[in-house]
Amino acid sequence: MKKEFCACRELNTGDELKKGTKYALVGTIVILIIYVITALAVARWERDTATVPGVPTNLQAVPGDGSVFLKWNASSSDGGAPIYYYVIYMDGRAIRNSAVTSDTISRLVNDQPHSFYVRALNIIGLSEKSNSVMVMPAKTPDLHF
Repeated sequence: MKKEFCACRELNTGDELKKGTKYALVGTIVILIIYVITALAVARWERDTATVPGVPTNLQAVPGDGSVFLKWNASSSDGGAPIYYYVIYMDGRAIRNSAVTSDTISRLVNDQPHSFYVRALNIIGLSEKSNSVMVMPAKTPDLHF
Protein backbone atom coordinates (compact mmCIF):
# COMPACT_ATOMS: atom_id res chain seq x y z
CA MET A 1 0.00 0.00 0.00
CA LYS A 2 1.41 3.35 -1.07
CA LYS A 3 1.21 6.25 1.39
CA GLU A 4 0.61 9.74 0.08
CA PHE A 5 2.80 12.49 1.46
CA CYS A 6 0.13 15.16 1.00
CA ALA A 7 -3.33 14.90 -0.40
CA CYS A 8 -3.15 18.28 -2.08
CA ARG A 9 -5.18 19.77 -4.86
CA GLU A 10 -3.44 21.60 -7.69
CA LEU A 11 -4.61 25.18 -8.02
CA ASN A 12 -5.19 26.48 -11.51
CA THR A 13 -5.75 30.03 -12.68
CA GLY A 14 -9.37 31.00 -12.15
CA ASP A 15 -10.02 28.37 -9.46
CA GLU A 16 -11.77 29.50 -6.31
CA LEU A 17 -10.24 28.60 -2.97
CA LYS A 18 -12.38 26.32 -0.82
CA LYS A 19 -12.20 26.20 2.96
CA GLY A 20 -10.70 22.96 4.26
CA THR A 21 -8.95 22.10 0.99
CA LYS A 22 -5.16 21.68 0.97
CA TYR A 23 -3.45 23.34 -1.95
CA ALA A 24 -0.03 22.54 -3.37
CA LEU A 25 2.47 25.27 -2.66
CA VAL A 26 5.50 23.09 -3.18
CA GLY A 27 6.86 25.10 -6.13
CA THR A 28 6.54 28.37 -4.28
CA ILE A 29 8.15 26.93 -1.17
CA VAL A 30 11.07 25.49 -3.16
CA ILE A 31 11.68 28.85 -4.85
CA LEU A 32 11.53 30.60 -1.47
CA ILE A 33 14.02 28.13 0.04
CA ILE A 34 16.41 28.60 -2.90
CA TYR A 35 16.13 32.38 -2.54
CA VAL A 36 16.86 32.27 1.21
CA ILE A 37 19.83 29.91 0.79
CA THR A 38 21.26 32.10 -1.98
CA ALA A 39 20.81 35.27 0.08
CA LEU A 40 22.51 33.67 3.07
CA ALA A 41 25.39 32.41 0.93
CA VAL A 42 25.93 35.85 -0.61
CA ALA A 43 25.80 37.53 2.81
CA ARG A 44 28.31 35.03 4.19
CA TRP A 45 30.58 35.45 1.17
CA GLU A 46 30.46 39.25 1.57
CA ARG A 47 31.14 38.92 5.30
CA ASP A 48 34.06 36.55 4.70
CA THR A 49 35.71 38.52 1.88
CA ALA A 50 34.71 42.15 2.34
CA THR A 51 36.24 44.92 4.43
CA VAL A 52 34.91 48.22 5.69
CA PRO A 53 34.39 50.85 2.98
CA GLY A 54 36.90 53.52 2.08
CA VAL A 55 36.73 56.94 3.70
CA PRO A 56 34.32 59.52 2.25
CA THR A 57 36.36 62.56 1.17
CA ASN A 58 36.12 66.29 0.59
CA LEU A 59 33.32 67.02 3.07
CA GLN A 60 32.13 70.60 2.58
CA ALA A 61 29.55 72.63 4.48
CA VAL A 62 27.52 75.67 3.47
CA PRO A 63 25.79 77.54 6.31
CA GLY A 64 22.21 78.68 6.01
CA ASP A 65 19.59 80.28 8.22
CA GLY A 66 19.22 77.65 10.95
CA SER A 67 20.63 74.98 8.65
CA VAL A 68 23.78 73.54 7.10
CA PHE A 69 24.09 71.97 3.66
CA LEU A 70 26.68 69.15 3.59
CA LYS A 71 28.19 67.47 0.55
CA TRP A 72 31.03 64.98 0.16
CA ASN A 73 32.65 62.61 -2.32
CA ALA A 74 31.65 58.96 -2.18
CA SER A 75 34.06 56.42 -0.75
CA SER A 76 36.62 55.31 -3.34
CA SER A 77 35.99 51.68 -2.33
CA ASP A 78 32.90 49.89 -1.04
CA GLY A 79 35.17 47.27 0.57
CA GLY A 80 33.71 44.49 -1.58
CA ALA A 81 30.14 44.87 -0.28
CA PRO A 82 27.53 47.49 -1.14
CA ILE A 83 27.51 50.67 0.92
CA TYR A 84 24.18 50.83 2.73
CA TYR A 85 24.37 54.54 3.54
CA TYR A 86 26.51 57.31 4.95
CA VAL A 87 26.24 58.20 8.63
CA ILE A 88 26.33 61.94 9.36
CA TYR A 89 27.81 63.03 12.68
CA MET A 90 27.28 66.39 14.34
CA ASP A 91 29.41 67.31 17.33
CA GLY A 92 30.58 63.69 17.62
CA ARG A 93 27.10 62.06 17.60
CA ALA A 94 25.43 60.21 14.74
CA ILE A 95 22.39 62.26 13.75
CA ARG A 96 21.23 60.94 10.38
CA ASN A 97 21.75 58.37 7.63
CA SER A 98 21.94 59.40 3.99
CA ALA A 99 21.80 57.16 0.94
CA VAL A 100 23.27 59.98 -1.18
CA THR A 101 26.36 62.18 -0.85
CA SER A 102 24.67 65.37 0.32
CA ASP A 103 22.15 66.41 2.94
CA THR A 104 20.72 69.46 4.66
CA ILE A 105 20.70 69.53 8.44
CA SER A 106 18.02 71.90 9.68
CA ARG A 107 16.52 73.11 12.96
CA LEU A 108 19.90 74.40 14.13
CA VAL A 109 20.46 77.47 16.31
CA ASN A 110 22.02 80.38 14.42
CA ASP A 111 25.43 81.64 15.52
CA GLN A 112 26.25 78.36 17.28
CA PRO A 113 29.17 76.43 15.70
CA HIS A 114 28.88 72.73 14.91
CA SER A 115 31.42 70.15 13.77
CA PHE A 116 30.43 67.57 11.13
CA TYR A 117 31.98 64.45 9.61
CA VAL A 118 30.60 61.41 7.73
CA ARG A 119 31.35 57.69 7.62
CA ALA A 120 30.28 55.01 5.11
CA LEU A 121 28.58 51.80 6.27
CA ASN A 122 28.48 48.35 4.62
CA ILE A 123 27.77 44.84 5.98
CA ILE A 124 31.20 44.75 7.68
CA GLY A 125 31.00 48.08 9.46
CA LEU A 126 31.86 51.76 9.39
CA SER A 127 34.65 53.42 7.47
CA GLU A 128 37.09 55.79 9.08
CA LYS A 129 35.89 59.38 9.56
CA SER A 130 35.91 61.85 6.69
CA ASN A 131 37.56 65.20 7.19
CA SER A 132 35.74 67.32 9.76
CA VAL A 133 34.24 70.70 8.99
CA MET A 134 33.27 73.40 11.46
CA VAL A 135 30.35 75.55 10.41
CA MET A 136 28.06 78.09 12.04
CA PRO A 137 24.51 78.62 10.76
CA ALA A 138 23.58 82.29 10.48
CA LYS A 139 20.62 84.37 9.45
CA THR A 140 21.18 85.71 5.98
CA PRO A 141 21.09 89.48 5.88
CA ASP A 142 18.23 91.21 4.12
CA LEU A 143 19.62 93.15 1.21
CA HIS A 144 17.25 96.00 0.38
CA PHE A 145 18.42 98.74 -1.90
